[in-house]
Amino acid sequence: MEVRPQIDIPILRIFKDIEVDPEIDDKPQATLITSESGKFEPVLIGTHKDYIEERETLRASLSEIFRRRSLMEPFKRINTALQQVHEQKVGEERGK
Repeated sequence: MEVRPQIDIPILRIFKDIEVDPEIDDKPQATLITSESGKFEPVLIGTHKDYIEERETLRASLSEIFRRRSLMEPFKRINTALQQVHEQKVGEERGK
């Protein structure tokens, strides 16, 4: 988020409520988005504290996508792939 003041493109953090750490996160700086279809778990979105006004525009855009697609699914796929790479020790020399 700290890079946001240096660029012209909005940056958004998407996370689950359980990922909020009260020591470092401030819930008022996050907005809850629910899937109108009810297919997906709600998520929170956050923006840089100096760009809170961008959150509503981003929420509206994401809500349209969230009706049909999970916002967390791509990140779950990445996490699964990284776990598989770690378990398979991809990139390590074999036979040692």
